[in-house]
Amino acid sequence: LTTIYLMWASDMGLYSKIGYSHVDVATTESLGTGGSYNNVSTDGATLALGFQHTADTGIFARFEVSATAWDSVSASNTTDSTKKIEISDMASASASLKIGKSF
Repeated sequence: LTTIYLMWASDMGLYSKIGYSHVDVATTESLGTGGSYNNVSTDGATLALGFQHTADTGIFARFEVSATAWDSVSASNTTDSTKKIEISDMASASASLKIGKSF
């Protein structure tokens, strides 16, 4: 997974991020027919909102929620191209709490 983003932060600790994500999907199934499905890649648009508080000591706590809407993907069977798997309307979401130290 690769994500590139732009971040805007306010003086009050609130921030937002908008970005582009790319992921390679590796298929590993082993079909009884000897076939398999090709690996695929997909791209997505990412949006995140968060809050960061930094203490005078440089220790910070950051809380963030993010969501990504992914492009549709399809994979064809390597031995029978009439068999195809298609996935659409993919989305992912996450929340994180990070603690660290700024130097």
